[in-house]
Amino acid sequence: MMRRTATVIIRTSAIERCVTGVLLLGRTDAITGLIAGDQPRPPAWLVRVLGSRLLAQGLLEYTQPRRRVVLACAAVDAVHAASMVMAAITRGAYRRTAAVSAVEATVSAILGGALTKRLPGEISGR
Repeated sequence: MMRRTATVIIRTSAIERCVTGVLLLGRTDAITGLIAGDQPRPPAWLVRVLGSRLLAQGLLEYTQPRRRVVLACAAVDAVHAASMVMAAITRGAYRRTAAVSAVEATVSAILGGALTKRLPGEISGR
């Protein structure tokens, strides 16, 4: 895979992350309602914190699709995924929303980790 292709994939993923972040910030109840179904929804403030993180992370990855940035973001996603697995296990009422969040973060972490070798190392393109 060429560097340009890896950069396009990361930027596309970053756009998805930004859209998700904006939706979680602006349409908190609608989005959590879709995911939670008949289960309780997580607190709106917590969903907005996640939305803010996703938006900031997406903007960073889009503007700086470099090896270190993407690897750091993949690490953040991996930690988030692990925390959501624990939430799904210990907070049964929120199992569905935690599981959805864990899956999204896991996919993002794997994608970012897999593409880091194909990305430029520094801003100069090295």
